[in-house]
Amino acid sequence: MDIKQIRALVAIVETGSVTRAAEVLHVVQPAVSRQIKLLEEELGAPLFRRERHGMELTEAGQIMLDHGRRVIRELDLATALISRRRDAISGDLTIGFLPTASDFLASALMGRVRETYPGIRLRSSVSYIDDIEMALTRGQIDLALLYEREERAGFPTEPLIEEELFIVGPAAAGLRIDTPISFRALRDWPMVLPPRPNGLRLMAEGAWLRAGISLERVTEAGSIAMQKALVAKDVGITVLPGLCLVDELRAGTLSAAPVSDADFTRRIVLAVAPDRPASTASEAVMQVLRVILRERIAEQGWPGARWIGDLAHNEN
Repeated sequence: MDIKQIRALVAIVETGSVTRAAEVLHVVQPAVSRQIKLLEEELGAPLFRRERHGMELTEAGQIMLDHGRRVIRELDLATALISRRRDAISGDLTIGFLPTASDFLASALMGRVRETYPGIRLRSSVSYIDDIEMALTRGQIDLALLYEREERAGFPTEPLIEEELFIVGPAAAGLRIDTPISFRALRDWPMVLPPRPNGLRLMAEGAWLRAGISLERVTEAGSIAMQKALVAKDVGITVLPGLCLVDELRAGTLSAAPVSDADFTRRIVLAVAPDRPASTASEAVMQVLRVILRERIAEQGWPGARWIGDLAHNEN
């Protein structure tokens, strides 16, 4: 039983016919008849008698009408209260993103917040991790989506996602997203990496060092778009999270593979500015962000990502 069936029942009674009920509900007539049929099947009793002068309620129909009207009133009241509460939530917030996430998450978050909480004015700030952390500490931004690192201190974080990093090569390299590759197989490949102190650059250097491979041939690219463009032109291979590769893998312009002989993962955390009381606006934005992240993973729009928000919360 759902609210559409109850609304169909009430509309028929109030208008006197299925045809007029369909007009009020802005649906086609067969849809209204179908809702009533489904409701009758679920209740195991007819709700109307089809008389010559119209449709009359049965005893079961009258009982359902009385209770159904109360249900609709309560739902309409709840909707109105929630709507007013959303309109009442307001404030100015700035959220920080790393370059690897900004193109794919910032616009989605800002659009969803604008639609759901029109009173919140949300701005985004895109920078490297050291700059974002400094801005958080100084109170220049309110929230940030960062990757976890041990030396971080001074502000609370909430782990949300564990993501795998991929070795990315040109399409001709034939890397496969479901076929891991070892670091040893990469030793003769030149690299395309962002300049220090970019987090991906530092992670790659650490991983290659632990594998006993020196990074001698490195072409530096100042943006993710440049990284991917250079790799597509066979300048070298790079390291990127799956979130940045969805379109290229679908189009076949790049190929990617996970690493088989190392833990090449990182955690994505939600960081909050210290010494700043939580507001309804910040809580609302954080919840919208969690929903968007989970949707992206569920829709397989983030290869190699695993939601750990609930697990991390339980661990704490």
